[in-house]
Amino acid sequence: MDADGSNLRNLSNNPGDDYAPVWSPDGSRLAFASNRRGNVGLYIMNSDGSGLKELAESNASDWGANWAPSGDAIAFVSDRDGNREIYVTNLADSGLVKLTNNPSDDWFPIWSPNGLRLAFLSDRDGDDDIFVMEVDGSKPVNLTSELPRCTWLTWSPTDDLIAFISGGDLWIMHVDGSAQRCLMGDAATEMYPTWSPDGHSIAFASNPDGGYDIFVIDIDRLALTRLTQTNWDDMYPVWSSR
Repeated sequence: MDADGSNLRNLSNNPGDDYAPVWSPDGSRLAFASNRRGNVGLYIMNSDGSGLKELAESNASDWGANWAPSGDAIAFVSDRDGNREIYVTNLADSGLVKLTNNPSDDWFPIWSPNGLRLAFLSDRDGDDDIFVMEVDGSKPVNLTSELPRCTWLTWSPTDDLIAFISGGDLWIMHVDGSAQRCLMGDAATEMYPTWSPDGHSIAFASNPDGGYDIFVIDIDRLALTRLTQTNWDDMYPVWSSR
């Protein structure tokens, strides 16, 4: 639909469930998950719904699409080898590369803005931690081994920071794991952090009053602004590009 809610149109009219759409960096395509074949698979289509194609087709479950900044590849999660691992598919030739190969589960891949690294979640060290690796899957490093369970992460547009949730609180750190700082060490539970385009603020959901509302925090001044206060759960904030 248009930004004002008008011109609503159905792009994936299918009896199956289609969900978790993700825009390509140039806004010309969408990747999404669907169970239209029975298992959960990844699909790609043009922004008008044309050119539908399944990516890395298998009988396993594939989900969690994340576009490379160049728009020519997608990282995702698959259990095709028996547990959750991270793969990358090249959109030009449909080539498939397995980036992680560990008996534990690896999931939630996020490209760095410069396209040189991937951050992801893994329980290979006994807890859900944030790892960073090269785009070829080499040199995985655990960044949060000393922190409680991590559940969400997002790379700053300035490429130098990662925001994440640990123990239900909002944190930031440098991309090498240094300078870890808790921004919201309260009794509420924070979820779904997302960076402003300028990299100075983070929007997120929190439940200080029981239900979830949307907040924004300025990471330099630690100024907190509440954007919603309703009787319902408000989640998944997304910044406009300007």
